[in-house]
Amino acid sequence: MEEAKVTTGEPEVGSPNADRGTVLVTVPILGEQPEGWYAIFAEMPPGVSFTLNMPEMQFGNGKTVMFNCPPDQVQQLVTHIRERVEGANRFWNAQVLPQLRAKQERADQKRQDDAEKEKQLLEEAKRALENLP
Repeated sequence: MEEAKVTTGEPEVGSPNADRGTVLVTVPILGEQPEGWYAIFAEMPPGVSFTLNMPEMQFGNGKTVMFNCPPDQVQQLVTHIRERVEGANRFWNAQVLPQLRAKQERADQKRQDDAEKEKQLLEEAKRALENLP
């Protein structure tokens, strides 16, 4: 299992709404998202702050984040998305990955132990057959 290395792509702006004074911002989320990473990102990773006046964000199947905001907030909000991605990577790598690796190691050890036990059982049964009268 490898560390999470998710990044953001080049943000795009479009769909201006003159009545609201906003534009639609789309930020691509790039890279392989390991199991559980997206939930950490979507729920706000520990250590990443936000303000109460943040717009509602729409998450497009884990591959994009979209939101409407005034043009003067685009930079701040894109920076926030990037910090969120970095925070999700940090948390996943520090908390989730070690647990998954430990679980995998336990499963590997159990398979190895089971294979050894099965080998011993077969050898014992073969010895029993050799000692038949």
